[in-house]
Parts: sequence; C-alpha cells; structure tokens
Amino acid sequence: MKLNQIVFNGLLLFASSSVAYSQTITTVAGVVGSPGYGGDAGPANNARFNQPRAVATDNDNNLYIADMRNHVIRKVNSNGIISTVAGNGTAGTAGDGGPATAAQLAQPTGMTIDNDGNIYIADFNSSVIKKVTTSGIMSIFAGNGTEGFSGDGGQAAQAKLYRPTAVAVDKDGNLYISDASNKVIRKVNKQGVISTIAGVPGRSGYAGDGGPATKALLTQPAGIAVDYSGNIYIADPSNSVVRKINPAGVITTFAGNGTAGYSGDGGPAIKAQFQMGSPHGLAVDPAGNVYASDYQNHAIRKISSKGIITTIAGTGAPDYAGDGGPAILAKIWYPIGIATDNAGNVFITDSYNNTIREIVSSCNAPMPSFETQPVSKQVCAGGSASFTVAANNADNYQWQVQTNGEWADIAEGGSYAGTTTSTLTVTGITAKMNNLQYRAVANNACRTLFSSKAALTVTGGGALPTLAIAPALNGMCVGSPATFTVKVTNGGTAPNYKWMVNGNDAGGTSSTYSNASLVDGDKVSVVMASAAGGCGGAPITSNVIEVKMGTAPEIKSNTEIKIFEGFSAKLTATSGGAPISSYSWTPSTGVTGSNTASPIVKPAKTTVYKVTGTNASGCAGTAEVTVTVVKKIAMPRTLTAGSTFSIPAVDPAFTLTSFVIVDAAGKEVFRTTDISKGWNGTNKAGAKAPSGIYSYTISGTLQTGKVSVKGTVSVVK
Repeated sequence: MKLNQIVFNGLLLFASSSVAYSQTITTVAGVVGSPGYGGDAGPANNARFNQPRAVATDNDNNLYIADMRNHVIRKVNSNGIISTVAGNGTAGTAGDGGPATAAQLAQPTGMTIDNDGNIYIADFNSSVIKKVTTSGIMSIFAGNGTEGFSGDGGQAAQAKLYRPTAVAVDKDGNLYISDASNKVIRKVNKQGVISTIAGVPGRSGYAGDGGPATKALLTQPAGIAVDYSGNIYIADPSNSVVRKINPAGVITTFAGNGTAGYSGDGGPAIKAQFQMGSPHGLAVDPAGNVYASDYQNHAIRKISSKGIITTIAGTGAPDYAGDGGPAILAKIWYPIGIATDNAGNVFITDSYNNTIREIVSSCNAPMPSFETQPVSKQVCAGGSASFTVAANNADNYQWQVQTNGEWADIAEGGSYAGTTTSTLTVTGITAKMNNLQYRAVANNACRTLFSSKAALTVTGGGALPTLAIAPALNGMCVGSPATFTVKVTNGGTAPNYKWMVNGNDAGGTSSTYSNASLVDGDKVSVVMASAAGGCGGAPITSNVIEVKMGTAPEIKSNTEIKIFEGFSAKLTATSGGAPISSYSWTPSTGVTGSNTASPIVKPAKTTVYKVTGTNASGCAGTAEVTVTVVKKIAMPRTLTAGSTFSIPAVDPAFTLTSFVIVDAAGKEVFRTTDISKGWNGTNKAGAKAPSGIYSYTISGTLQTGKVSVKGTVSVVK
C-alpha cells in the first residue's frame, strides 16, 4: 500500500509537470560509495570522486565536474571517457599562467563554460575565479587572493572576493559571481571590469524585493544562472528561496515563500517551500525553465517558464537508487550542482553518493529552428502592425511581449490577434505601446526556441504631431516684414509646412514665414501637410495669430560727446512715443549699464555707440552717438626757465577757465584765463622762478562738461 502511494504521488507530480513526457535517471560518472580519486582515461562510470560539487556542459556535449575535495576539474567527453583538465590534486594556489593540469586549486565549488569553450572556476578557499583557456592554460580571472571586498569599477583581477561559490556566463560573455561570504553578486564585463549587481556587502538578510537589486539583502548566495533574456537567478539557501534580477536591475523572489519545508508542487513556485539550506545549484534550459537542487530535500525541482514548480527527480528520501527508471522515483543524496544541455537533459552532482546522475529526456523531437525572424515595425498611433515568423520542427507558437524587462505571454483579444500562430497582429496602437518588444516562442513535444526580438516604434514617440507658431522676436512692426516661426512636436524628421493667411495658401513651406504686406486683422496659421517618418492622416493645423501691427519707436540720443583721454561720458537715449521696454547699447565692451537708457562709457579712442530701443509690441528703433576722445592737455615734465609753455589747441570746443601755477609752498606764481598766454617760468613780478617742482591746474569746459587737469612740472635753469 505504501509503495502504491509513493508511485501514485510520483505519477501525479510528473503529470502536472510542464514536461509532457517521461524522464529517466542514470549514473554517467562515478562509483557509488567511498570517496576517492581515480579512473582518468577510462570510462567515467568507473571513476571515483570526492564530493563532486558542480557540473557544466559545453556546446560539444562534453561534461565538466568540479571534484571539490580532490581539488580538480574533471571532463567526460562525448564518448564517456574521463580526464582531469585542471588541478594537480593538491590543494593550493600555485600554477597561475601555466598548464592547468600542473596548477593547484583549493576546493573548486562552482564552474561554467563560455561560448568559446573557456572554463571559469570558483576556487572557494583561494577566494578567486580561475580561467582555463581552450589551450589548457590557467590564470586568475577575478580576485587577488586576499579575502575581502573591494575593486568595484576596476579590473576584476585586482578586486577582493570572499569565498565565491558559483559562477555563470551570459550569452554576451559577461561573467557573474556568487560572492558568498560578501553576500553579494558580482559581475565582470567583457572588458574585465568588476561591479556589484545585487546585495549589500557584508549585510545578510532577506529584503529588497521590487526595488534595485543593489539595495536588496541576500544571505550566503549559492548557485547562479542566467537565461536567454538576461534574467539572473540566484539561489539564496539560507532564506529557502530563489531570487531573480530582471534586465532592469529589479530583484524579486522567483521561487520559495521564505519558510523551510517541502511543498507547492503543481502550483506557483512563489508559494512553494524549499528545505532550510536549499536550494543550492541552479540551471536554465533554452526554453527558460529553471532547475534547482533542493539539497536538504534530496530532490530536483523545476520551475517552468509559466512559473509552476514540480519535482522531476528524487523521492525526498536520501539514498542511492532508481537508475534506469523514472527519475521521480529515484533516490539521491544531497544534490548540489546542476546543469542542462541543448538536448534537454539535466545533470546533477549526487554529492553524498559521489556520482554524477543524468535525468534523461526521452523526447526525440529535433530542436525548432527559425527560417524567418520577426522584423521591427514603425507605425503611427491608431495604426496596426504585424510580426511574422517561420520555424522548422515547431508544433505551435506563442507570442510574448516584454515590459519592464519581463517577458510575458500575450493573450488573444483586445489589440492582439494571432497570439498562438506564426503571425501576430497588433491593432489600435497607442502611445503606450511605443518601444514594446515582441518575440515568438516555437514549441514541439519537448523543445522550445525563442525568436529574435522585434521592436514596435510608434512614430513621434507615440503621439500625433502638434504645431505652434509665434511672431519672431522683432514682433510685427509697420514698415518691416512680419516674421513667424513654427515649433513642431512629434513631426518626424522632415516636416512639410503650408503657411496660410486668412485661410488661403500664402506660399511658404519652411519653418519660418515673412510677409511685408500684412495689415491689422490678417490671420496667420500653418498646416503640416506631411511629415517624413511622422504620422499621416488629416493635416495638422497650428494656432491662429491675428496681426496687430506695432509702430517702431523714435529713439533720440546726443549726437556727439567730446571727452579727454581717461575721462568718462554719460550717454542718454529718449523716446517720445510709447514706453520703451528695453534698451541695448553696442558695442557693450567697457560700458556700464549697457541695457539702460543712460549708460556710462569710457572709450580709449573715438567710438560710435548705437542704441536700440524696443517697445512692448516688439518693435525697435535705433540711434547713434559718437564719443570723440580728445588728447589730454599736460605740461612737460621739465621746463627751462625763460622758455614758454602754451596750452595746445586741442579742440575748438574746449574753453579755458583758468591756468594756474603754484610753487612747492602753495604760493601762486602764475594765473591766466587767456588760452593764448602761456607760462615762461617767471613769477608774477616777472622774475625767473627758482628751480624746483611746481604744480599746475588747467581747468575748462569741453562742450557742456567741466574738465580739470592737474600735474607737476620741474623748472630748471
């Protein structure tokens, strides 16, 4: 009775699985029982292992095994022959840069193979990631061998890791590291630069779902896997869950409800239970199904692309049994590592039994292949688009759409038709559909393949064009052409315009329009007749501007100002009409208050200044003023007694007020108001002035401005 119950439950679980065909289990490597190290160059099922921890497959159907306690990486080729490809069997860190089989490893716990056949190894006790090239040379790829956390933003080989447990590589060649004791996930891009993409260094917990993965908490992350779409799956065994990071960097719980146990098969994975300390290993197949080793439950769980969880291997009782029979009835003991191949087979490390088991697919259907991929489409809002594929060996199709980094099946109805056929039709396209991504899933009895993705671009960002016109900055002014400009939104790359005056075609087709014949009351608008790359349909019309011609102000200014070198002048502009909204003087260099009616200027040479005054209508008037710079009057530094200094004729506009000389004691020795009279070095009595320093002041007016020049002169005999 008990046996019947076990069989019944196993068959029920199997039938509810997304795999609609039987799976059997077999041992492909290792001899059950005591640990050891032997068997190289012979059949893999005669070899001995010591706690095999991880498995991986390559594109040539070779199987790789991280033989943890033997400190080596083993390889089983497609003919079933085993060999050692990395590690010399002794624990250590030596051998970097030399043959991988002569180098040392220190408890390798994780491993992955990239598309070029290079092997990446999580060397747990060395706190590094090692790389073995296809030519068999081992080097340190990430980590400097010192436990700790550092290096983000720099070269991975200079960073610090802390006992990494697993690695995975995506289709673009980026490597992901489960940096377990740092409680984070690290990424090394193709340029060798390392960064943290999930977890907070040194902080353990279970938090952050729905937010940035870099702010979430993990506890001793274990296995890691990446699917075709770039989603990253993380085994978080201390929390009994699998976490997921989508391409947008948002983390969620993918499987497990966070409580320890063994339940949930046949239902949503998010509601299921894993045992405490589980799951450990993770793998993703080409169809997007995720496999997890439920370590403490001695079982292998599968989460389908629909999010449904089932057990595909193991009864939950630890032992070694069931080879050649249904995997669901087999007994396995502490499974850890897990991997899949292109044929849909699943490989696991049955660690306590020191064997590698294979869950064999009995389906012989070939993998679908796409002859026609979907093509990206550009359409207008309100329009429709179709995406088409053609695949060999496909029994059915399912179209999917990507939003917020997640792919989801499209249901028939609404805007979508043909969701399970080779052609998806999208109708009633709206702005919200702009930049959506679509792909087709081709299925047969046991194989799944995704098409390339195609984008839907709704022209102009997903909105109809809008037009707005405005007068140019100089406004609409009597005596000058009125100029208008148009601003278009969502108009495509080369809009074609038609300007209208009073509803009639005015002949303009560019983004600006000028007309010197407009009068008050005329109505100006523009129509967008077509837009290259934009949406067609009815012409789009702008706002209408009713012409109201303004009058340019009359600006007046002083016509000429004369100043001595080094002196300043005040310019003045006035208007007798409507108030002036703004002034602008040019040139503005050396002008204080160039945007006022009365700026101060101090030119070094004669300069013509132009003022522009603009009124509230945007109409402008101008005036000019010349500032003439006159050479400054100055006595020579020395004067010989008996010789005469006369004030030069600097400018006819200059009028002398006084010319005064005083001696060092401040006594006046000469004064005149006659510009024709000079000083000959004598005093008021006519006697020659003694030698010495004398001060002079020349005062007068230049136009209406008063000027005064002061200085000293040395009188010599």
